[in-house]
Amino acid sequence: MNNASSTDENKFLLDNPEYLISLTKWQKTINLLAEIFNTPTSFLVQYTNKGFQATICSQHKDNPVPVGNKGEDLDADVFCRKVVESGQELYVNDALADPRYKDCLEVTQLGVRSYLGVPVLWPSGTPFGTLCVMDNKITDY
Repeated sequence: MNNASSTDENKFLLDNPEYLISLTKWQKTINLLAEIFNTPTSFLVQYTNKGFQATICSQHKDNPVPVGNKGEDLDADVFCRKVVESGQELYVNDALADPRYKDCLEVTQLGVRSYLGVPVLWPSGTPFGTLCVMDNKITDY
């Protein structure tokens, strides 16, 4: 297993022959998040200089985001980008009612109404991506 000092932070984990994290443990965490928040969609998203990738997704039958799904437009209007750029958690309980978020791709393409995401960092302190949950209904967490 590689250590953090030899990590290529701009390479997608799913493209690496040796995983730097236990994907099995993360899968359990992602599934638990979906259960706790009563939503089909939770995931760990990785951000690199090539874009975003859904590294691990909840295994709920109604989750619209498949593992490995990539967004290669670094300027795309997506929730995860907002979290990575700000370094802050983001909670939007009704994206359609908020002009700042109603045009996000998750809203317009997947019908997402609510989003909660927190930044995840590499051991070096640089952004890895986000840990997030999304729902197609308004939420009140």
